Amino acid sequence: MTDEPTGTAPDAAAEEAASVLSYDARYSLWRGCVQRWMQLVDSKVQPVEHEPELDSAPALSLTLSDGSVHTGAAAVAELGAQTRGAPVFRTLYRRVPGASFAANLLYSIAERFPSASSRLVRLTVGPDLRRPRHALTRWLFLRLLALTVLMATLSWWSQAAGLVGANGIAPAADYLERVANFAADQGWGTLERWRQVPTLLWLDASNTSIGLINALTVAGALLLLFNVLPLVGLGACWLGYLSLSATGGVFMGYQWDALLLETLFIAFFLAPRGLRPGLLLEHAPSWGGVWLVRLLVVKLMWMSAWAKLASGDPTWLDGSALDYHYWTQPLPAWTSYYAHHAWDWTRTAGTYFMFVAEILGPAMLFGPRRVRALGVWLMLALQLGIAMTGNYGYFNVLTCVILIACFDDHQLRALMPRRARQRVPDTHLAAYRRPTVGRRLVPAVLIGLVATLSLTAAWARVARPDPIPESLATLRSSVASLRVANSYGLFATMTTRRPEIVIEGSLDGVTWTTYNFPYKPTRLDQAPSFAQPHMPRLDWQLWFAALRGDCRRARWYQQFATRLLQGEPDVLALLDGNPFPDAPPRFLRSTLYDYAFTEPGSDAWWARSNPRPFCADLTLNNGRLVAAPGL
Repeated sequence: MTDEPTGTAPDAAAEEAASVLSYDARYSLWRGCVQRWMQLVDSKVQPVEHEPELDSAPALSLTLSDGSVHTGAAAVAELGAQTRGAPVFRTLYRRVPGASFAANLLYSIAERFPSASSRLVRLTVGPDLRRPRHALTRWLFLRLLALTVLMATLSWWSQAAGLVGANGIAPAADYLERVANFAADQGWGTLERWRQVPTLLWLDASNTSIGLINALTVAGALLLLFNVLPLVGLGACWLGYLSLSATGGVFMGYQWDALLLETLFIAFFLAPRGLRPGLLLEHAPSWGGVWLVRLLVVKLMWMSAWAKLASGDPTWLDGSALDYHYWTQPLPAWTSYYAHHAWDWTRTAGTYFMFVAEILGPAMLFGPRRVRALGVWLMLALQLGIAMTGNYGYFNVLTCVILIACFDDHQLRALMPRRARQRVPDTHLAAYRRPTVGRRLVPAVLIGLVATLSLTAAWARVARPDPIPESLATLRSSVASLRVANSYGLFATMTTRRPEIVIEGSLDGVTWTTYNFPYKPTRLDQAPSFAQPHMPRLDWQLWFAALRGDCRRARWYQQFATRLLQGEPDVLALLDGNPFPDAPPRFLRSTLYDYAFTEPGSDAWWARSNPRPFCADLTLNNGRLVAAPGL
């Protein structure tokens, strides 16, 4: 589609238009603006270019059906009243003090310097000023979100039996039994118990049921992926993953689990209805839903930056954080080794780039189209950098999916190869059907409620210790268990050392054999590897346990030790092989070491020092875990 408006050759509908918009088409600024305005007013207004002999006419004038003429900023305000929606701009222009002055000032600048204004608009917005559409964005966002749910669920499913199964480290059935006992003591009814711990496993918490809920979540993701009943698919994804995370304990308490649930909930405000809805060009996603996604990005990024600054950690402020990050992060990759040994300036620059991406990037989402796109690219670059030098499960994938949803259709089409672009319809050419005020009212109220909950969650974290208003606190607590509005604060402090737990078993208390893990550093000569988008949750939790320095501060660890001494197959499946294939060990010991990357040229990847006990030597006595005497 060219930049020339269709108003120079009006069709039959335009000829019957009651109002006429006359504009100076010598400058691309006015042509582009008219194209955008015509998307909204449709055939109610007929656009007409100035004739050459009328060069002295106003750059923009609107003649209404009653004969009244409005020029300049007033014409723009009146033009907004020609849509089916409420005359918001005209009301602001007429009734808000200072609004008309500001509007007239901006218009006079644009009229006096049309060439400079056109270049500025072209630089910040682009050559196409038509109203951004998000039909293609919605379609791609939902497909990528479905893939993310598949990654997260299949990863959890492969570990669920060993982590929360009947013979796992932290059985979901045992947890629900404790909750039921507490609920009975508190006098809770069945509904309150479900509200506090919303999970389908209340019906049955066996391994079979856990598998069925994983299957439900996967089925929902497949429906969403193949665009069959997308709302039903979203519901299955959200309900299934919420049921799993509610009983996942420490193994599913990561911020990206909450982020996935919040993203799935927000997607309800974007997803189309129907069996096979397609792009639905005539029914664009609501602007409220689009801004809920952007608000989620702003909250995630700004809160992550605030957490670092508010922690007082000097490594973030002096630019030395990446001197430690690559080798102290939970699960490094082999690229982490080389990033750590790169030039010093790359680590300092990377630290400060993180602040630029997490602070400036979200702010740019409130700007014009090209400014917004630049902000998205900054944040995408940060996520790609993190993903290339560490293992964070599906977190980086999910964040990139949310960021891609901040692009509009025009920007997505521009990223496609030319042949692919020709097969994808230009959604700007579709007629824009703005819903009536009545049809927009209920979604607007719900979107406002979700936005309020989201901002309250952020406020509650940032405003500590100052309490939030009681009404907001009550509203937040009533839905907290659903994880639809969460707070975030990734990497608030930088760890400057790396304690690692080395677990060994023995049949006789003399000869000890080490348990190895798929991704957790243990063997000194083993290169760190990539796991993502798989999330090896036991390996992650052992990193947190090591930071605590004592097994008594990690309650789940003693149950883990018990399962190793029992030789439980589901738990052993989480490890990198079973060093006791014939019979489980009689004794277990856990030693803390300080690990660090070796220097380049070494035969090993890791060096370790400073051994110290993490836990007393353990054994089983009549099935109970006790300290092993005399070892």
